[in-house]
Amino acid sequence: MKEPVERVTQTYGLSALWHEMEEERRRRYLSASPDGRRIPIRHALPEYSFDQFARRAAAAVAGVWGAVQQLKSAAEDLQSDLSPLRKRLVRTTDARAVTALADDGAELQTYSVRIDSIAQKQVNRSLWLRRSEEFAWAGEMQALTLLTEHAAKRLELSFMPGESNETALGRIRRAVNISDSGVTAQVVPERGTDRIRLEIASLHTGTSHAFALSDSNGWLEASLDLAEAKQPPLNTVFSVNGGTVVSIPGTGLTLDQGRLKLVLNDVPEGPVTVSVLPVLDSFKDEAGRLLAHYNALTRCIAEARDLLDPSIEAAMMQAAPAEELLGLGIAGAEEGSLLLDEPLLLKQLEDDFDGWLGRFSGEEGWTHRLVRMTGHLMKLHAADFLNTGHDAYRSLTTYAYGPGDTFRTHLPVPIHGFLMNTYG
Repeated sequence: MKEPVERVTQTYGLSALWHEMEEERRRRYLSASPDGRRIPIRHALPEYSFDQFARRAAAAVAGVWGAVQQLKSAAEDLQSDLSPLRKRLVRTTDARAVTALADDGAELQTYSVRIDSIAQKQVNRSLWLRRSEEFAWAGEMQALTLLTEHAAKRLELSFMPGESNETALGRIRRAVNISDSGVTAQVVPERGTDRIRLEIASLHTGTSHAFALSDSNGWLEASLDLAEAKQPPLNTVFSVNGGTVVSIPGTGLTLDQGRLKLVLNDVPEGPVTVSVLPVLDSFKDEAGRLLAHYNALTRCIAEARDLLDPSIEAAMMQAAPAEELLGLGIAGAEEGSLLLDEPLLLKQLEDDFDGWLGRFSGEEGWTHRLVRMTGHLMKLHAADFLNTGHDAYRSLTTYAYGPGDTFRTHLPVPIHGFLMNTYG
């Protein structure tokens, strides 16, 4: 990739023109000196004031334009949906009862959540039975009806003569699990003994997933005590900020248009406070990063102040009024640069976060003014960056037409008004 100065000079054939003139001088010198004496070599950049001015002007504009581009990009990042300023954290006064997660951009808000009950599955449990003992209904045919909100399933069971409790409960378990009734069954062993029991539970929490077990001759009650629910189905019942009491079959809920997700895990003694907060460290880091780009631009302007149009620096000053920046925890420093006052910034964020955010990245906030200012500068032609009152600029302003109506310059003369226009 060519350096900026080389691109500018080659655009107008400046170096080629100089060498063309130098070659003509050498040819004439040789024709007049056939003995081939060594001809002194002259170099363009050290000798001609035009080349020196062009190099410095191009470097100045390149530095300022690059810093403007970096600052604009950094300011735009803070206004996007992916801005670190939109990150959130959530705190609850009872993390055991309520867990929470906030998406980026969630509203900064405090919620009071009262929980009256937590959703649970219905569970029916049989009596404890010894594994190897013969099942009470061995050798008989029995029927079991599973009734749910959506369907009723009749399960036909055939127990073999002499069948053990373990085998019989396993047979019931398999019949329930393949019935596709919205329930599941398992045989649970008692720790440290040879006893087992059958548990039938709903697949999901909530009263809408309740089920009933029945038979025609009472064998479920007589031998298993399985018909009655040992753990009834429950909904989660809660209210937010003293509002309407809500009943849901699960334990999860969303607030703030889905940007805040809560999981209710337990019933606490009182309301749980859920607070959505900004990530203050990210504000400090991003404000510091923006200031670094701003200060890089001020340094570029300071280093080439005599070459640059005064309106460039004036635009910078207008976009960063000192009084408003103090309200953001930002103080002025030398040469127009800015300094982050971290204690003041954190205090302002804690005292008036919404106000600080509006002044920093709101519709009329500082980042928006920076975007407008840098956008304006990036639309300028490169020549518009230069101070036309600069002595070198004014002294090198002549041009002429050469043979064949070709526009030519004779060093050390710049092409006035065109020197930097195609630089980009």
